[in-house]
Amino acid sequence: MSNSPKKKSLSPRRHRMNPEQRIASARSTDWVKTYPGKKLVKGYKKAFNVDTLTAIAELRILGVMFPKGYEQRVRQAIIDAAAARKRKKEERKRREEELFGNDSDETFAFIAGYTTGGVPFGVT
Repeated sequence: MSNSPKKKSLSPRRHRMNPEQRIASARSTDWVKTYPGKKLVKGYKKAFNVDTLTAIAELRILGVMFPKGYEQRVRQAIIDAAAARKRKKEERKRREEELFGNDSDETFAFIAGYTTGGVPFGVT
């Protein structure tokens, strides 16, 4: 046993690559041709830990052709998903306000009163 401290395990090397390294790795291993699945973009995203638009851009560099308008549809889907998350968050906040009314905040479910210094107290 050595007295050196334990090394922290790192994520896989392919997840720590910059764009040039990812493209070089995909070319050298012939990743596109050897990919066994049908969803190439999803597979590339998972293999190299990138987002959808980055995967599309890098696959284009690697010579993959996508149908006309595919990238625009993906961009729109990302925008729509973000808007849906925002609506859901606002709806949740609105329901909380209805449920607890004005006698609550982020910390307290019910504000019983305020101290002389103006600090609220109540049930958390």
